[in-house]
Amino acid sequence: MKALGDNEIYKLFKNGLEKYELNNKKILLITPDNTRSGPHYLFVKYILEILKSKVRKIDILLAL
Repeated sequence: MKALGDNEIYKLFKNGLEKYELNNKKILLITPDNTRSGPHYLFVKYILEILKSKVRKIDILLAL
């Protein structure tokens, strides 16, 4: 099984988020804190890049 590259991961997020009508909405992004393993920082980065020009406001809540 081949690991996904950064571009492939970005496209998955972009395609998934484009299914929703998020223009001018307020978003609450709940993400694990950095004590959890995984590339959560990358996921948050991609989500913010994709949504920043569409939504009115994004808040981030770190789940401890």
